[in-house]
Order: sequence, then C-alpha cells, then structure tokens
Amino acid sequence: MKYCLPLIVDNVQEVRDQIASAPEYDLYEVWLDYLNDWNDKEITALCEEYGSKLLCLFRRLNLESPKKKFDERGVLLDLLLDLDVVVDLDITTQREELERIGERKATLLTSYHNYERTPSLDELLKIFDGMLEFQPDIIKFSTFCERERDAVLLLELLLELRERYDRV
Repeated sequence: MKYCLPLIVDNVQEVRDQIASAPEYDLYEVWLDYLNDWNDKEITALCEEYGSKLLCLFRRLNLESPKKKFDERGVLLDLLLDLDVVVDLDITTQREELERIGERKATLLTSYHNYERTPSLDELLKIFDGMLEFQPDIIKFSTFCERERDAVLLLELLLELRERYDRV
C-alpha cells in the first residue's frame, strides 16, 4: 500500500516545504491549478528532484473548472510530459488535454471522478474503454458510494477487468 499526500498550495516553494515536512509519504499529489506563480525552470527542478514521487494534476476541488487557461495548462502539460512524473488527467473534464498527448516520458494516469453516485457496471466499463483510447499507464475510478452495493459494484468492475486483461 502506498500513501499519497495532496498538496494544494500557492507556490513551488510551499510544495517543497510540505514534501520536506512529510517524508513518510510515498507520493505527493501536486494540484497545479492552485499554483499562482511558476516558471518552467522551477517546475523542471521540482520534477527532477522528486521524479515519479510526484503526481501532477490540473483539477480543482469539487471538480470546479480550472482557473488557468487552456493554453497555459497546455504549456505546463507539454513540459511535464517530458519529465519522469505521473500526470493525472480526468476523462470527463480534461479530454482536450488528453487529446493533445503524444509521445511522453511521463506516466499517464487517466481518471474518472463522480462525487454524486457510482455508475452502473456497464457505464463504468464504457468509461474504462474510453480511457484505453489514450493508452494510459494507470487508470483510476473515484466515485461516491451511496450504499454498500456501490462498493460491491466497484469490486465487480475490478473482477471483470481482471478477467479481460489479466493484469489489473
């Protein structure tokens, strides 16, 4: 089991400070859309120092729309894709970013978030198939379980995918 610390801070130095104060974590989830000021050199240095321990994402809390414009996110995404980090893009809200990805050094995590409900098994399988289009290295589902049956549904999804792919 690995532990991941979400870092929602204003600047790269705060990211460094929080990582330094919490070395027991395996991964650090950097919410890039909350960074007010950044430059390529700073981001590159951070990523080179911590590498695959960084999970970089452009989302905001509660799936709010990003504050950074698409072009600005694109510049940062292009930079990250050439580094040894994990880049997390949501299949529902970040399809445009996913479509611009080609060759990459970064690990691509394609995620699905639904904080209102857990979709049916058929819906989840369709979402999974849509994620495969982008050739992700990692796939993540995050849903709201309203009842115990929803948790069982997610286990059914895992079992179905294991039968199909023998590697899940």
